[in-house]
Amino acid sequence: MTAEGHIGSGPCEEIQLLTFTIRGARLGVDTSQVSEMLGAEQAGERGLNVRRFDDALPFRDGPVIYTSPMVLLIKNGGPQYGILIDKPEEICPVPLSMIRPLPPFMLSRKGPKAIWGAVVKEEEVILLVDFCRLT
Repeated sequence: MTAEGHIGSGPCEEIQLLTFTIRGARLGVDTSQVSEMLGAEQAGERGLNVRRFDDALPFRDGPVIYTSPMVLLIKNGGPQYGILIDKPEEICPVPLSMIRPLPPFMLSRKGPKAIWGAVVKEEEVILLVDFCRLT
């Protein structure tokens, strides 16, 4: 799969990543998939359907304890829903040339195929998540 297949309708030279950390893993989502970021209480007040990131993409060692939770509303063309993430960090531009495919052993694993690539930024790996594939 190419980066273009995950980031919208046409070619571009970079994507804007919203980065966040869950249980020590640094993750990033293309901001074009997100319509809004809300506090968990705000999402509850709006009556939004919210799914925990770790329920959609389970981590080892059981459920995650969120210390700085936020809800990202997903652009999907259907009813609004949110994904609960932890520790949102920054929005940073990432040139497509920096995006690397996943190793073959990760592509062959069972379960959601929401993680589609990786970027090394400042000597740290950021796993790229396609929120549309989490559901």
